Amino acid sequence: MDEANFKFRVLLTTYNGDAPQNEVAKFENFGPVDADKRDGKTYLYIGEFPKFDMVKRFKKELEAEGLSNLSISGEYDGKILSEEEFKLLFE
Repeated sequence: MDEANFKFRVLLTTYNGDAPQNEVAKFENFGPVDADKRDGKTYLYIGEFPKFDMVKRFKKELEAEGLSNLSISGEYDGKILSEEEFKLLFE
């Protein structure tokens, strides 16, 4: 599978409604945080990588720093895919 049209990110957490700013600030210690609002929820992402193996390494680094319940998310031609969908494509 060609990864050229993919964008991979780590999903930090999801909130119903808006994300509390103090929670966003905690995550910003690890890098810029991107908030994506859709379907009445706010999804917080960190990082953006062109390759699945790169985002997997970054997720492991974040987990080693004490973050938990992380998942990998990404987009293919504008469609958001879950970590499970990416694993089927790239592992």
